[in-house]
Amino acid sequence: MGLKEILFGSGETREERQINKVKKRLMNPHRQTDDRKYAAQELMQIGSPEAISALLQRFTYRTENGITDEGEKTFVFDCVVELGINAKKPIEEYVMTRVEVYWPLQAFRKIAGDEDALELLLKALETVESGYSEQERRKSELISNLREFQDERALERLIEALLDSNDDVRASARRGGHRRLHRQRHQT
Repeated sequence: MGLKEILFGSGETREERQINKVKKRLMNPHRQTDDRKYAAQELMQIGSPEAISALLQRFTYRTENGITDEGEKTFVFDCVVELGINAKKPIEEYVMTRVEVYWPLQAFRKIAGDEDALELLLKALETVESGYSEQERRKSELISNLREFQDERALERLIEALLDSNDDVRASARRGGHRRLHRQRHQT
């Protein structure tokens, strides 16, 4: 803490300080799972867009124990879904910038429905900048999530991704594209 912060304060509101404090507990993979779940509940109770954004950050890392990690992510998913329409905007902002979109996108589907979730996913794909490794990872993840949607627009994007210059993006499209093409051929 600098002299300026000691004399004049940090400029954060009480709620911002509380959210940051709770977020640190949520984001600490060395804490006990119950501590992280309690932190998630605290953020859910605050319920502001900033608190929901902090809650979504739990999807950005994995704990060493895969079962624990999955359980915590399911718990946070349930918290976000329970927040309902209030979580919609923070989820949109998250999906538009992050790589780890699976859980938030699933929560968005529960809250807003498949049509809005597909629109969000397609919009996020439009923002990916080619050539940067993090952006390529993000694009691959977004393409992978297209597999969940039975929609012509999703199929078109999967087909486009088959021609992408990035191997991971093409692989993500292939994993989803073959099953979807097979299903659609047999449904008609």
